[in-house]
Amino acid sequence: MQRRACLVVVCGFPALAWSEQQTLSLYGLALKDATVNAFVAAARAVGATPLPTPFGTAAALDVRAVGVPALQRLVVTGHDGRVAQVEFTVKAYGEDNLALRQLLLEKYGAPLTESARPLPFGGFGSRSSPRGGFQWLFDDGLRLVYTHPTIGDATLRYVDDARMAQFNAPAAPADLRNRF
Repeated sequence: MQRRACLVVVCGFPALAWSEQQTLSLYGLALKDATVNAFVAAARAVGATPLPTPFGTAAALDVRAVGVPALQRLVVTGHDGRVAQVEFTVKAYGEDNLALRQLLLEKYGAPLTESARPLPFGGFGSRSSPRGGFQWLFDDGLRLVYTHPTIGDATLRYVDDARMAQFNAPAAPADLRNRF
C-alpha cells in the first residue's frame, strides 16, 4: 500500500491533512475488512444495545450508555458481510457535542472540509458547533466524517469508500437467455 501524506501550511500553522495512524479502529476492532457480525458483537460488548429494525435493514444500536459524549444511535451498513459504513447520530448542540469535537481533535488533529477541494479547518473545536462536513483521511482508505447540516441530524461516519462504491453500484444486467 502506498503511503499518502500531505503537509499544508495555513497562516503559518501546519495542519496534517492525512492521519499518520495506520488503521482506524472502533471498539477495539480494526474497521478495514471487519465483518458486520464481529463489529456488532464488539459494540454490544462495550454497552451498546440493539434497536428493533425491519428484516433486511442495517443493524442499529443505541450507544448512549457506551460513554462517548454526544453519540446516540449507531447504524452499521455492510456489503458482502463486511463493514462499509458505521454512522452515529450525534447530539448537535451543547457541552456533549463540544466534548466530542474536542475528543476528535485530540485524537486525529484538525479536519479537512468535505468538499471537492478539501482544505484544513481550524474552527472545529470552537464553542459553537460548525455547520458543514469535515473529514479525516486514513492510510487504509477509510475516512472519518463529521457532518452538521443546517437542517437534519448531525452525524459521525466511519466510511470505507471502496466498499461503499461497490454497495451503491448498479446491479449488472440480468442474463435473459434462460429466463423462460
